[in-house]
Amino acid sequence: MSLEKRIIQIAEMISNVHHIDINVKEYKKLKQETLNILNLKNIKIYSKNNIKGFKFYIYKPDCFAYKNENCTALKNIDCNFCKFYKNDITLKQIEKDIEKYCN
Repeated sequence: MSLEKRIIQIAEMISNVHHIDINVKEYKKLKQETLNILNLKNIKIYSKNNIKGFKFYIYKPDCFAYKNENCTALKNIDCNFCKFYKNDITLKQIEKDIEKYCN
C-alpha cells in the first residue's frame, strides 16, 4: 500500500487527528488531491527531515491540554504517551514523576 493511501485511510478511520509529521522527501511525493483531503479534515501536515515515514498526532478532545494549546505546563502535546490523560497510572508512578520534575 502506498504512503498516500495509508495516510488517507488512517485520516478517515480516526476522527481526532490533529496533525501529521512527514519526511520531506515523502511530502514532496504527495499529490495535491491528498493534501486537499487532509485540508478538508482540518489536519495540518508538517514536513521534517528528522522523521522516517510519517507520524500522526491524535488529540483527545476532552483533555485540558487540547482545549488550551498555550498551556505552560505542557510544551508538546502528545496524547499517544500522555500520563495526564491515562487513568491506569499508579500513585507510585506519579510520585516518581514529581521527584523527577523537582530535580
